[in-house]
Amino acid sequence: MPAPAGARLRPPAAPGVGLVWWPALAPLVAPGADLVSVLEVEPQAFWELVTRGGHAHYRANEALFDQVAAVQLPKLLHGVGHPFCNVAEDPVDPWPLWRQAVDRLDPLWVSEHLSFNRTTGSQGRIESAGFLLPPPQTSAAVRGAARNIRQFRQRLQRPVAFETGVNYLRPQAGEMGDGEFFAEVSKAADADLLLDLHNLWCNERNGRGSVEAVLEALPLHRVREIHLAGGMEERGFWLDAHSALVPPPLMDLTERLLPQLPALGALIFELLPEHLPAVGLDGVQRQLEQLQALWRRRPPMRWTLPVFRPEAADEHGDGVADDEADYALALQLRRLVDALSAPLSSSPDVDPGLRVLQGLIADFRRGALARTLRHTLSLLLSGLGRPFWTNMPGRAPPSPSQPSRRSSSAIGCKACCLAFGGACRCWPRYWPSSRPWFASRATAPRVLFNGQLIHLRCWAFWPPVRPRPAFPHRPSPWCSRPAEPRAECAVLLGRLRRPTDDVRHRLRVADMHPRR
Repeated sequence: MPAPAGARLRPPAAPGVGLVWWPALAPLVAPGADLVSVLEVEPQAFWELVTRGGHAHYRANEALFDQVAAVQLPKLLHGVGHPFCNVAEDPVDPWPLWRQAVDRLDPLWVSEHLSFNRTTGSQGRIESAGFLLPPPQTSAAVRGAARNIRQFRQRLQRPVAFETGVNYLRPQAGEMGDGEFFAEVSKAADADLLLDLHNLWCNERNGRGSVEAVLEALPLHRVREIHLAGGMEERGFWLDAHSALVPPPLMDLTERLLPQLPALGALIFELLPEHLPAVGLDGVQRQLEQLQALWRRRPPMRWTLPVFRPEAADEHGDGVADDEADYALALQLRRLVDALSAPLSSSPDVDPGLRVLQGLIADFRRGALARTLRHTLSLLLSGLGRPFWTNMPGRAPPSPSQPSRRSSSAIGCKACCLAFGGACRCWPRYWPSSRPWFASRATAPRVLFNGQLIHLRCWAFWPPVRPRPAFPHRPSPWCSRPAEPRAECAVLLGRLRRPTDDVRHRLRVADMHPRR
């Protein structure tokens, strides 16, 4: 008899091969599939920031959490919004939803990125950096990250691991190497590692240290989890886009490395749902079968489930922040954010990685707007008409008989795609003859990448909106089927020159419920 939803699943051996869960991948974890041994869930991907009465808070998509909780497999939680190198707290309290996710899914351990995404502005306000950015690899960053990891661990009462990050910037003089930095953080925080091999492979291809050099510096006995994914080339860089199957050289490296990792509990494949149409469920199935074969070829090892250990606040001697070191670190983080916010010169001395990050941040912010006001932007862009899209340089809608093709410039990386809410799909496959309405919710964000939306002046220039019949199901940012604006939203937006709180609420409510 299967265990009830929410029951504690504690495997007697290392869980093995898994994947990052998305609703579109549900057929691969169905009973009897025997492809997946553990699920990893990114909880912030299913949160929405809501403001009511001047008070902001996060709201979870309860239906999706219920769906993943019902899967009878061990689970892991992987954060994508509260990285360990931040020196500024999230102004919106995330911990109630974090604890709710831990209580509901009972993860074996929790992980987050060794990055930062928030800084303190000139007037003391906490500002979003717009992306997961690499920290300076200094002793101050080690100390700050270790303190944040311990606080994270105590708040969630679970074992915690940190992910080895991707870094598109050149190595800096006076900083630690990648492997040394990761090892120092692990030692200072007494934390396990989530070894993202694709991140390290990206770093090597983009001119940083080799994967082998990083592995030599790491405490391999503390590697708790491995991430594998595929990427794409953009602006001369290899991006950690989670957009394809694992490259063969990375599979060979994984096979050689597995026997050296006695604490390894999970081998996780990452693929964003936006790329599933290109890869296909059959492709993901073949990838999982290959990973299962690698796992079975590991030599027998004694594996112990990690256990949370409470600790006193000053147990490590640095429970109190070092104000001077933290201030110096905050200045370094702020300088990087300021450099990314300003126009870059064409001098060869400018780090080309800054241009890559600038593009990713711009995509992230535009996509965040597109996700929040998805129907609104669809209405705006539909009013531009078919001639606009047909004549746009370098872009033309495909014919109904020809499948649409993906452009590598439309995608940045995992964090971008999560914020876009499916913005990386291609042009619609058909164009209704009566009016150029969008066949897919993802078309509006797609146009944003090419900078077209910024030419729309304001709400006063909206075209008249002809109400359409209501879509029979609630649209969802996690559903790949076409979704059109709901009739009541179309009527309201057609009469208003600027959005009101009520309209914003109506638009966002439709995005918070999965299709049933």
